[in-house]
Amino acid sequence: MKSHRTSGNAASRGLAVILGGALALSGIAVGCGNDYSTGAFPRIQVLADEQPIQTEAAGDVSFGQALQLSVRKQVQLINPGSKKVTITGIDWRLDEATGLRDVNPYVKLDWRGLVDGESSFPLTINAGDVVNGVIFDVVYSPPLNKPLDDFRPSVLVIRSDARTEDGSAPIEEVVVSFTMPQKIAAPIVNPPNYTYSNATPTKPQTQRFTISNNPDTGTAPFTVTAIDLDAVSNEFAITNLPSLPKVLEAPIPGQPQISETTFDITYTPQSSSSSGATIRVRVYTDVFTEPIIVPLSSNTLLGSWEISYFEPAKKFDFTNVNAKACRKANILSLGPGPITMRQPYISPDEAKKAFSFVCYKPATKPGEEDVAIDGVTKKYPQALVNGSSIDCEVCFEPPALGTEPSNGELVIPLDTPAQELLRLPLFAGAPKPKIVIGPASLNISISGDAASGDTGKRNLFIYNEGNGVLEIHGITVGTGSSGPSGDVFSLVAPPTEVLTVAPDGVLLVEIAWDSSKIKPGKEPKQNLAVVYYDPFTAQNQTENWQLVARDSMGAELPVANAGQTSDYAGAVVGEPILLDGSGSQPGAYEFNTKESPYIWNLVSKPAGSQTGLNAIGGPIVSVTPDKAGAYRFELVVFSSTDSDYLYSEPAQVQVDVAP
Repeated sequence: MKSHRTSGNAASRGLAVILGGALALSGIAVGCGNDYSTGAFPRIQVLADEQPIQTEAAGDVSFGQALQLSVRKQVQLINPGSKKVTITGIDWRLDEATGLRDVNPYVKLDWRGLVDGESSFPLTINAGDVVNGVIFDVVYSPPLNKPLDDFRPSVLVIRSDARTEDGSAPIEEVVVSFTMPQKIAAPIVNPPNYTYSNATPTKPQTQRFTISNNPDTGTAPFTVTAIDLDAVSNEFAITNLPSLPKVLEAPIPGQPQISETTFDITYTPQSSSSSGATIRVRVYTDVFTEPIIVPLSSNTLLGSWEISYFEPAKKFDFTNVNAKACRKANILSLGPGPITMRQPYISPDEAKKAFSFVCYKPATKPGEEDVAIDGVTKKYPQALVNGSSIDCEVCFEPPALGTEPSNGELVIPLDTPAQELLRLPLFAGAPKPKIVIGPASLNISISGDAASGDTGKRNLFIYNEGNGVLEIHGITVGTGSSGPSGDVFSLVAPPTEVLTVAPDGVLLVEIAWDSSKIKPGKEPKQNLAVVYYDPFTAQNQTENWQLVARDSMGAELPVANAGQTSDYAGAVVGEPILLDGSGSQPGAYEFNTKESPYIWNLVSKPAGSQTGLNAIGGPIVSVTPDKAGAYRFELVVFSSTDSDYLYSEPAQVQVDVAP
């Protein structure tokens, strides 16, 4: 059986910075009459400690006020272009008048084994390599037991065949100055880029940006002189421009106060299908001749993936296996955007006694061999573009005679670009259950107007993802801190006997809530405890869940929309279903994609089905039905500000699957 998910979250910090646009050294081919008119050309982006420098061919990197301890700056050269870039040399700039290199005596290069003198050049960076590229360090070692006596910058020259941002001219040299100034103004803008993903023509989306002096490196004041957009737009607008010019003071060591100013950018799409809009904010200061660029866009390229087993009937189930055995699974990137696979691991630790694993980059040409991602030949993270994959092999070694092995899971962190965890069950020994509780938000939160006395119900989902029967010996809702009279949550039908959940089964527990019991200014929280029998330890275990109530105070709540049954007509066994919650409305606040505001759960399914869904992420998720019949899914959404949340009522949809 295959299962497949698609993330709807915004880009994670690393790729958002790298791909953000004009904050890094970049190029886009235009023009004609040369090899670059086709749009395929090399680009180079230079990052220092994962932060892009600020102009096309030059930039400054400050070591700050280092005292007696060495400061190491990691320099990374990457290529987001569509053609291989060639690095022909990296060295300190030569002063032709003196014949000496422009390098401070306290600064040196640490190649980290990358090169061995000039003979190692040229170096190449493949097209689209934004994860690895070329990495080396610039190390500043202050003089010991005396004040710094030489403040000369160290000027590094990087030579390549890269192109300018518009692709019309080569960037033969990128010059980066590493400085140790006694006084430095370090203006920064946060966030450094932003993607609007929830705006509609009737509900614009606004993002606030903060300009401040970098508290880590700023030692002198600077002045913000102007803020504007680099193009005329009827979709993007500056809606809260501060009074300029504005002086921002330097941070004072040991004091938390930060001198800053803010501005807002509002995005209003012109139609519901509007997408791909981009623009750049320019922030001018008296520090740089060029403005600080903040790229804005109205969509993000999401990645998706699919997991398949080499032995689908067995997966990683080694139940009753009495000799060493190994099995494989394949993780395939389905695009359209890339995914990143980080270091997998086995959980819990007890399972490591019987299970081990290794992942490989599969061979792509006849005669080649798979390459192990062993931290030496290949390392994590591994970027997977559309169509590329990684194989993971799990081996089971039976423990000593009479010792029951622990079940576990192979956990594979994936960035899509949202951070997700792919969990592959590992079974061994006698059949054992595995309890998984939903929703995946790790709590059940409600928003109700206390003054109006809103009431409702929520579902707690108990899934058995093991291969043995799960016994539930008790479910209780605790008393909140305000006492019984203030308890918002209660069980609709408290169990009076042991409940059983078959392997791959689901048990729904109804929880009632009453917002009239929310006291003004309070956020009631209650504990929900699920007691189950664990045959591995031969003891009862408890899973604790939190119930949280929020007074909406009459604010407009979000509305979850999981679609209609007719939206999924034509669903068949074995083909992915894309559940779409993008029609949900955020209410009084906004959906923050970084917080994964869409909570999906499987409610019911045909007998014998192994399909499951317990996810928190974006508006679209993919599930692959394995049995014909009716499947029911539930969606809850939440919107937020910096300090408050609003939750929707659940929305359910039935999907009828044909053989």
